[in-house]
Amino acid sequence: SSYGFGLFVFSPFMIGAIAAFIFNFRTDLGARRTNLLLAVATGIGAIGLVAVALEGIICVILIAPLAFGLAVLGGMMGRAIAISTHRPAQQFLSGFALLPLMFAFESLLPAETSFDADDHQVERIGQAEED
Repeated sequence: SSYGFGLFVFSPFMIGAIAAFIFNFRTDLGARRTNLLLAVATGIGAIGLVAVALEGIICVILIAPLAFGLAVLGGMMGRAIAISTHRPAQQFLSGFALLPLMFAFESLLPAETSFDADDHQVERIGQAEED
């Protein structure tokens, strides 16, 4: 399967931003509690990926540090917006609409990038070791 920016970058960022906004909308929970809640939210998302067989457990484990880091960055933004503004939550939660748009845009892009390997380079290295 071919996944990209939408699944591995934009989704964790938006999950963090929206979750932190919801958690801190009524009262500021503080950075530490917000990050703990973001870890739980990101973990639930990872379990969901494995449960619906979108990704294997090894891939989820490998991407977890990046996903959590992006969720924390999104969480910092969501918490800051929740603390500094008292607008209706519907305005911020419209960010959910960006996820399907991101996936639709991403599907229009070329699916894969290929790299050509120079087999002669490998042979030359092998010959140099034999000499």
